[in-house]
Amino acid sequence: MNAPQVRGGDAPVQAAQPAAPVRRAFAVVLVVTVVVAFVSGVSPATLLLGAVLFGAAVIRLLLPAARIPSLVVRSRFADAAVLAVLGVGIAVLGQIAPGA
Repeated sequence: MNAPQVRGGDAPVQAAQPAAPVRRAFAVVLVVTVVVAFVSGVSPATLLLGAVLFGAAVIRLLLPAARIPSLVVRSRFADAAVLAVLGVGIAVLGQIAPGA
């Protein structure tokens, strides 16, 4: 199969590597989080979700972009900072929410 041609003589665009393992892992974590929410309550589920997002921030900092295409949106530091803030925020808000 030929690579698509780009006007102006630029190099051909290469298809992104499949991100199926990363997507599957996050889908499994979301299902586990929902199950934990039903079984143990919202508080442990928010801790789990916050820890997963914070873990994703660490993964984004350590692995090259080619290995984790689903986590790459902006620069490495910006992606990691957003994921870390979301992770800590979800965990903290889940703990201080009334009735959690």
